[in-house]
Amino acid sequence: MSERRTDLVVVGRKPVLRYALAVLTSFNRGSTEVVVRGRGRSVAKCVDVVNTLRNSFYRDLRIEDVKLGTDQLVLGDRTVNVSFIEIRISRGGRS
Repeated sequence: MSERRTDLVVVGRKPVLRYALAVLTSFNRGSTEVVVRGRGRSVAKCVDVVNTLRNSFYRDLRIEDVKLGTDQLVLGDRTVNVSFIEIRISRGGRS
């Protein structure tokens, strides 16, 4: 039986294609699913990464799940709410 392997790509300040390449590498190394996660200002870039993958690299890419939420960060003596998005993707022919 093949085991399911899920990798995590955390989107930050680098260009979109860097993160798309990280997802490509994860799939090529045998991952069945990849979670692309963005927080704060990187939420839009996270969506751009998945759209770039769908439009340019994997026509059979499936979005399995999207989670939206808020992380609470403690900065010194105050708590800051930061929005996040997690997009779980998989290849179409590999489920």
